[in-house]
Amino acid sequence: MLAADGFAEAFIGVGYRCGQTEVAVYSIPLAVDILVREGMKPAEAMEYLEFNTLGAWVGDETPLWVSPMSMKEYLEVLAEAGELINEDYYSCESTHNQKEPEDGGEEAGPDGKDLPEQ
Repeated sequence: MLAADGFAEAFIGVGYRCGQTEVAVYSIPLAVDILVREGMKPAEAMEYLEFNTLGAWVGDETPLWVSPMSMKEYLEVLAEAGELINEDYYSCESTHNQKEPEDGGEEAGPDGKDLPEQ
């Protein structure tokens, strides 16, 4: 697993992808904060990160850089971009895929009918 030099304080965990090497995960806002403390302005720090880290590929172990956000913030970004979204599907309070057994939910057999109680 590769580490990003100088950004230990921005390290937030390890990312796992099916069948692929684990990667170090870093927070973009925390990395910007590090660069600002070193004397860069926020816009300069972001430009530096975009050019030197976010835009760099160093193989399968290239670290992952994230901008943490809530689902509400994500939906707002999609809406601003004009993306079609089904807010009920993405809602944390959604009942999507939470079918009752009589509707052929988790306790249903291959034919979609309820399994007998045991």
